[in-house]
Amino acid sequence: MNVGIYARVSTDEQAREGYSIAAQLHTLNAWAVVKGATSVTEYVDEGFSAKNMRRPNVQRLLADCMSGKIDMVIVWKLDRLSRNLRDLLVTIEDIFTPNHVELVSATEQIDTATPAGRLMLNILGSMSQNERENTSQRVIATMNDLARQARHLGGKPLYGYSVTPDGFYIVNPKEADAVRKAFELKLAGMGYGHIISMLATSGHLTRSGKPFSKNTLCDMFRNPRYKGTYIYNRAEAKRRSGARNNRASKSEAEIIRIEGGMPAIVSKEVWEGVQNIMRGNNQSGGRAHAKHVYILSGLIFCGCCNAPMPIKNMGRNRDGSYRRAYYCPNHCQSPIPFASADTAIVDYIAHVAQHGDLMERAISIAQSFDAMQKSDAEELVEFERAEIAKLETKRANLIEYVAKVGAAAGAVFASEAQKLTDEIDSGHKKIAQLLSQKGDIDLELIRTRVREMTDIKNATAEDQKIRINQVVKQVIAYPDRFDIALRTTTVGDPSSIHAVVVMLTLGR
Repeated sequence: MNVGIYARVSTDEQAREGYSIAAQLHTLNAWAVVKGATSVTEYVDEGFSAKNMRRPNVQRLLADCMSGKIDMVIVWKLDRLSRNLRDLLVTIEDIFTPNHVELVSATEQIDTATPAGRLMLNILGSMSQNERENTSQRVIATMNDLARQARHLGGKPLYGYSVTPDGFYIVNPKEADAVRKAFELKLAGMGYGHIISMLATSGHLTRSGKPFSKNTLCDMFRNPRYKGTYIYNRAEAKRRSGARNNRASKSEAEIIRIEGGMPAIVSKEVWEGVQNIMRGNNQSGGRAHAKHVYILSGLIFCGCCNAPMPIKNMGRNRDGSYRRAYYCPNHCQSPIPFASADTAIVDYIAHVAQHGDLMERAISIAQSFDAMQKSDAEELVEFERAEIAKLETKRANLIEYVAKVGAAAGAVFASEAQKLTDEIDSGHKKIAQLLSQKGDIDLELIRTRVREMTDIKNATAEDQKIRINQVVKQVIAYPDRFDIALRTTTVGDPSSIHAVVVMLTLGR
């Protein structure tokens, strides 16, 4: 096994805490021997802060990990790699995990090879999650302000409309004719096939030059924008796979809806008439049946052929209920009763989560990162204050010079004085922002994650499915066992953050 040991120390840390490079390398080499290293490569960044990843030897280490030269990375503490938790988690997700590189922290007993540790780092990911949520909220607030002005907020405008340079909707005459004709034909009782044919015959096609489809027309007829109602934030967020169901809506309280916010292509009367027709077509739906929650649906795969194992009815029990099981479509193995499989995985997660000091270890590391972030903020405040002092000196010297040479020079230097004033004001705003920060670490969120996993057996099936999807990447089913792959990290886009946790690994 090829091991890379990474050591880093900044000058002030060595003076303050005694983290000498020699001491780190001595301990890390010993750990490499314990871990069974056949070769050890040292990567040292001396005199560098870990506020970001722009360090020569950490970049060399990551490059070697991606090229397959390193199987395990050992550090003195996690903060040797980065003092920014999100940078650390992204490094694990984007570089270590896909290249099968294990991460070991010598003094924190963290080892990404153990399931208990992966679960613990999953919980720590709540800190990075909270940071992204704060960023997301700021973006959402800006987008909502623009939406309340009924502006177009990116992407292709709805068929039938164009967008002005300042972001407002206007009617696209040619496309609007197709929309009006489609509504008129539907209101006249025409079926989808006839409407598609009539539109194509009259030269009305989609933007890609193809005839309209039934689904496209159905979406068009149900879209209230065509009657002049501006709508923003209606569609549900993307799923973890990246797909989005545009027909699934958020709660009305989350939707921004402005009547008359955009030009209407059809009248309200025509739009409502089409809705009545479509509601009438849907009255013959079948009786609704309650659906069972299959916890491993989408997660379980056959260990023999790697095919996904969906749920299938395997006949009826004596009481008339269905026998449902996960089955291999290639018949590599016997179907697995869903209750047995689901229970086994829930029991496993509960067992892992009950690791003795899981909560204490997660909180300890979280507090360590929180302290480092606050320390970095204090350093930035001092830097900004020093910069402001320099700017104020320049401005005072400029004012003194103008006073000496007379009013004639005032106009020449006025713009320079204003520029200095603006830079000083900007510095004060940065300081105020830094002082107002309360840190990105939400310890209560971490505690909640631990409790959710520890108490998973007592949760409802729906909640169990959510929690399992947060921590389990894949379940591989064999005739005699399950192999469970826990997620390492997931740093997703802001819209999916509420469903994401990030796993690190605690070892012994």
